[in-house]
Amino acid sequence: MKRVGIGLLVALVLGAAAFAATARTQAKAGSSAAKADTITIWVGWSARELKEFKKIVAEYDRKNADVNVKVVGGINDDKITAAIRSGNVPDVVSSFTSANVGSYCKSGAWIDLKPMLQKDKINVDMFPKTTQYYTQYNGKRCALPFLADVYGLYYNKKMFKAAGLKGPPKTM
Repeated sequence: MKRVGIGLLVALVLGAAAFAATARTQAKAGSSAAKADTITIWVGWSARELKEFKKIVAEYDRKNADVNVKVVGGINDDKITAAIRSGNVPDVVSSFTSANVGSYCKSGAWIDLKPMLQKDKINVDMFPKTTQYYTQYNGKRCALPFLADVYGLYYNKKMFKAAGLKGPPKTM
């Protein structure tokens, strides 16, 4: 994926974190707490990707003193599900398993993002149609795409022809 695409997606994740902080701050309207809100983001990365993501988050933190973003790496959907069941959940998660979006949405564990997207004037049509489909459940937009993979098949035409095959498979 191009660097610009990654930057946009990271901005969306951090934007969600900032929104969560704003919502929490507004909920504490009567409070005189001057310290930064801490937002916890769980991501599946480890090693190199996690290091790079933390650099971007550190830059965000420097520019937004009212929000402190804590990044936890090495997260998978088993850990996300366990956190949901325990009631001890992070503010933002990045799941690499789109098959669980429906159960997270249906259970209410992931909130409807539509009001936040509308507030920030983010049009989901900026994302490929397929990713729009698997990041919602029954019309409830409770996730945003982070990656969109494209798969391909390379084959040797001469070898296929010699084996009597007219071409590659057309379905999985």
